Amino acid sequence: MKYKILYEYIPYFENVSSVVVQFRHGIGGNRYDAKFLEFIKDVYRTDLLQYSALYKHEMSYIKPKDIFKCDIETIKALIVHYVRAERFSDGMWQSATRKGYFKVLLKKLCSPRLLQHLREDQSTEFP
Repeated sequence: MKYKILYEYIPYFENVSSVVVQFRHGIGGNRYDAKFLEFIKDVYRTDLLQYSALYKHEMSYIKPKDIFKCDIETIKALIVHYVRAERFSDGMWQSATRKGYFKVLLKKLCSPRLLQHLREDQSTEFP
């Protein structure tokens, strides 16, 4: 699938410190910013969710500064990890945004070296 649509969210994540519009405790969880919810929908439109099998418990211990050392499969799996985490723990999207995970993961996903890898990969369409 094409990831170009996700790259367009980098400026959003560079300039946002909170994606929660309204904190709600209990059933229903937090209410999130409309632009952030568009990002989540666009992640679901890509093929990234097929990388859930790559999930490892250790992923939750990878710090944003260490993400640039990760390979493509780990980057994809980390994106899935943080997108799906909200289902299990209210506020994970907010936490991941504040700590810079989405910003760094998207920057890594579109880094020149990784873009070349994606272009060469026959199983991945790229614009």
